[in-house]
Amino acid sequence: PDLPGVYGRIDGDEQLRVATRAMPIEELEQLANAAAGIPALKDAPTALAAAEAEVGKVLGGGGLSMPKEERTRRGSKAFMLLDTIAQAEDRLEGRPLTGLGLRPPPQYLASDSGRLLFVAILPRKDFGTLAAIEGPLNEIRDAIEATRAEFPTVEIGLTGKPVLQADELITSTGDTTWSFAVSLIVVAAICVVVYRDWRKPLLALIAFAAAIAWTQGAAALLVGRLTLLSMVFMLVLIGAGLDYGIHVVSRYIEFRETMDIRESVRRTLHTTAVGTLTGAATSAIVFLLALFSSFQGLRELGIIAGAGLLACAFAMVTTLPALLVLFDTPAPVKRPREIPIPGIIVGHSRRAAWWSIAISSLLVLAALILAPLRLRFESNLLKLQAQGLESVTWEHRVLEDSASLSWFAAVIVDSEAEALDAIKRAKAESEIGFVRSVFDLLEPTTERRTEARARFAEASSGSETAAATPLTAETLDRLAGRVRTAQTLSTGSITAAERERLGSIATRLRSLANRIRNDDPKVLGAIDAVVAEAASAAAAMVAGERSTLRDSLPAAVRARFVSPNGKLLVSLIPKGDTWELKPLKRFVEAMRRVDPSATGVPITQSESIEDMTRAFMLISIWSMIAVAIITWLDFRRLSAVVLCVSVLSAGIAITVGLLAAFDIPISLANFFGVPILIGLGIDSNIHLLHRADETRHTGDPTVDFGGTRSAVIFTALTTAIGFGGQIFASHRGMQGLGWIMTVGSLVCLATSVWLLPAILRVSRGR
Repeated sequence: PDLPGVYGRIDGDEQLRVATRAMPIEELEQLANAAAGIPALKDAPTALAAAEAEVGKVLGGGGLSMPKEERTRRGSKAFMLLDTIAQAEDRLEGRPLTGLGLRPPPQYLASDSGRLLFVAILPRKDFGTLAAIEGPLNEIRDAIEATRAEFPTVEIGLTGKPVLQADELITSTGDTTWSFAVSLIVVAAICVVVYRDWRKPLLALIAFAAAIAWTQGAAALLVGRLTLLSMVFMLVLIGAGLDYGIHVVSRYIEFRETMDIRESVRRTLHTTAVGTLTGAATSAIVFLLALFSSFQGLRELGIIAGAGLLACAFAMVTTLPALLVLFDTPAPVKRPREIPIPGIIVGHSRRAAWWSIAISSLLVLAALILAPLRLRFESNLLKLQAQGLESVTWEHRVLEDSASLSWFAAVIVDSEAEALDAIKRAKAESEIGFVRSVFDLLEPTTERRTEARARFAEASSGSETAAATPLTAETLDRLAGRVRTAQTLSTGSITAAERERLGSIATRLRSLANRIRNDDPKVLGAIDAVVAEAASAAAAMVAGERSTLRDSLPAAVRARFVSPNGKLLVSLIPKGDTWELKPLKRFVEAMRRVDPSATGVPITQSESIEDMTRAFMLISIWSMIAVAIITWLDFRRLSAVVLCVSVLSAGIAITVGLLAAFDIPISLANFFGVPILIGLGIDSNIHLLHRADETRHTGDPTVDFGGTRSAVIFTALTTAIGFGGQIFASHRGMQGLGWIMTVGSLVCLATSVWLLPAILRVSRGR
């Protein structure tokens, strides 16, 4: 029941159902002439009687005065019936059958080269599950494994757009879940080591767990589903949401060295709550800017991640302080371990500060030169999938053999004339490899064909009134003689092939008569069999003629060509590899020239890439504007905005340069890493500047950040760890996200702890 459509071939009956629409017009007219004999095919004696009656009328005295059309119809009826009976001789001799006795062999679904055979499967989709077809997919793969065991020499694989999408989602879900769990454990362990205490990190994790739960609830209420993009929110939260708790715990421990629990909590909130909420607001707004994108998956990520970051910040300034008051012990705290990092002197030494600014400027300049030359955008989704994935391997094999059936443009029309016009225009486009339509199976409707089909339908629906004739040797001999007479009389009025066919019928009828005289036990059964097969074939033709076009088509291709309401589909298959962006764009332009309203996977793929690229640029630009506005609302001075945004911009620029240098592409699976870096990178600058502002009015030109610097270093490391697990993901798009976030977090950390203090040091006293 999970696989309502499984098709591997088109059988003989299905081919016969479209016979009147598919056969050459000359054959159709011959069939229409003989169709009155179809009701006589109920058994051999009835067929013989009907044939003898018609032959008598044609060869008798009235035949000469009979109108030519009537004589043709009666003769065709008679000789179709006699030819059917005569084919019993062919069956007994092992010769191939012809006419209505010929059952078309099955036609298998194959590639154009014939090297690959396809089984087309329509799975039932359950959108209540993450992959939509995960259940049916498992059933198909179980069947494949069973078949492999039975036929070990046959190569069998599974691919197609739904399979590729499901595999990608399953792979990336596993990667994300694994990375989230490992990252959380590693971050928790580092917290315990750095803070020399398990209690406070545990309380922070409890508050974080509450925030995760709130986020999942918000995702269920606001969106209702997860996608390949939006499920990355878990990594975003462990990479950023937990940071807010680290800032709270770091400052709390700093105050606890000289104060009790309640006063330490009060002072912690007084000094860190605003910075925490501001940092969360900037990061959340960066994600919420995705709402202005036209790409739905990105909008959903923006909603979930934005809500999650706000939930984390809220938990860390409400739930975590409450947990500290309730469960922390009054025992003296241990000073946290310093995270060793060189270059702290830049906040004190003017010379070191200038060196830091100079080196950072050179790195930014090198990045701005390198990025346009080497940074690339990877749009081929196959290249982002996990290596060795079966569905990807087989998709490549199909592409190498012939154009992939996954990729086609759909032109939907109301009439045959419109379909033929679209086919003509498509064949003139060099980017279109070939065209698939119902006319691959059928002939276009013409007035001549319509008239012949009408005659076939009318004649085949009649009844047979001739009394049955005994099936004896004498009867067959008599009819064979009449066929010979017809052959002689028809000299000059029919073709040589037709005269030869009449002679063959007579010869085979006499041979059957001799078999009956010789008591051949197989002859009567053979005659009954060929008549029954001819009756079955004729019944299939009649049923197809009486059906609508869609219902007459074979089940394997019915939905591919004609819709339930009768619209026709013309499929345009690309010539090039449209997994690549340039061939895809050329193909889309060609298909739009064929029909501006064409649709299909190439259109949705191309437009999605354009939407996501546009969204990447817009969100990145608006993210910088948003963080600048929020920074100004926090500090209320332009110098703070310029300082924070400049340092952040330097970090982003160097990150992009490093991606270009190490050939790490921006792709559809990781491009949003840059806006995430913008939202998270500003956090460190805001916290450091808030700490610097506490001593800004003392007149001391040195800048000492105390525990805040350690907290910033720690939070940047947790961000790198949170996303860094993705470097080891099997999905290569997720690997790219891991690299972007890991490199970006560390680079933005470097600019925060070296460049920002350096700028503050050289500007102090001004």
